[in-house]
Amino acid sequence: NINLSPDDLTEIIFTNLPGDVIFYQSEDDIILFLKKYDTKYKNKILTGLQQYHKHNPLRKNGRTFNELCGVFGELSNENTKALLKLMLNTLEENRKLKKADNTWVLFEHSVELSDKLKADIKAVREFIGKNKNILNDPKDISAEFPSINDKQMNSILDFLTDAGELILHSENFIANAKFDVFKQKLTEFLHSKEEGITIAEFRDLLETNRSTAMTVISLFDDTGVTVRKGNYRVFTKKYLKSLT
Repeated sequence: NINLSPDDLTEIIFTNLPGDVIFYQSEDDIILFLKKYDTKYKNKILTGLQQYHKHNPLRKNGRTFNELCGVFGELSNENTKALLKLMLNTLEENRKLKKADNTWVLFEHSVELSDKLKADIKAVREFIGKNKNILNDPKDISAEFPSINDKQMNSILDFLTDAGELILHSENFIANAKFDVFKQKLTEFLHSKEEGITIAEFRDLLETNRSTAMTVISLFDDTGVTVRKGNYRVFTKKYLKSLT
């Protein structure tokens, strides 16, 4: 044990720390950290985000806090999470990082769309919107656009997904506008049949096959719209509450 009062210890931290030790201060704690490790983990954060942006050039978002916790590897725990929060705040203050929604990105990151890219995005958007198939396999989409390579297509699909225009579910893309139409149809159906809807009835409602109906209804389940009750699907209490 150190025979020092809290005030004396605080004074030492602020004025007499060795040159290879730094400190982070939160409202409740002061964390001491070796400078070489501070540099190491900050560099891992920055280079990791640099690689992420390189491979996802059309994504305005970056990495979540939980994803960034991965820089500590097996050392990740509640203490390193507290440290990471302070490190991220410092990187933000030093204009190395910025927040994008609930993620962190490099400060200089921005999404730049060339005229050709805008045209490609528009073409893919229109194809999926007009496609008679509800589920859009990425391979089928790519086959329609031989001039767009796989990497570019993946970026375009990510861009449309991030923009809320597409939903990725069971390795297929569904146009969000169509999903909203299906939700409205289901709402109207269940208003007249409160015991629920069967897969066969849902298939007929969507005018599709059973496999597609199963995929779409599982998306409703996963997003908290419906829940299975025997052979039927009914609205969740949470979703019903949102309708009032």
